[in-house]
Amino acid sequence: MMYTTNPEEPPIANYEALAVAFFKGSDEEGWQNIGHHGWTHYENDNMTVYLEPLRINDDKGNTLNEFYVVFGEVNNPEIEKIETSTQEDEKFNEAKMITANGNRYYFQIGREPIVRGLSKNGTVIDRQGG
Repeated sequence: MMYTTNPEEPPIANYEALAVAFFKGSDEEGWQNIGHHGWTHYENDNMTVYLEPLRINDDKGNTLNEFYVVFGEVNNPEIEKIETSTQEDEKFNEAKMITANGNRYYFQIGREPIVRGLSKNGTVIDRQGG
């Protein structure tokens, strides 16, 4: 789940911070947050980029599951599309964009830390990562 929050614990701030939460369960059995609790925020006129991991380990420290999501806010109205990629891959994948409360956000499942924002005609407006 991606959400915004108003920081109320130090450092107290007068902006909305972006965060993700990882849950497991079902509507019948209930839901449990299995990730950390925190938020991230930085200012950028074009777009922000956050890469959040979820690692589930057994009691011996062995990784049982590893999951990543890249997400952020789109601030530049000229950015019409967000694409993500890895350093090993030359192909970019279109990220899902959503609008909530007048703000635009994107997310992509996977460890794809290279993110670029494109104009309507495909011009790269901003590229971050990699």
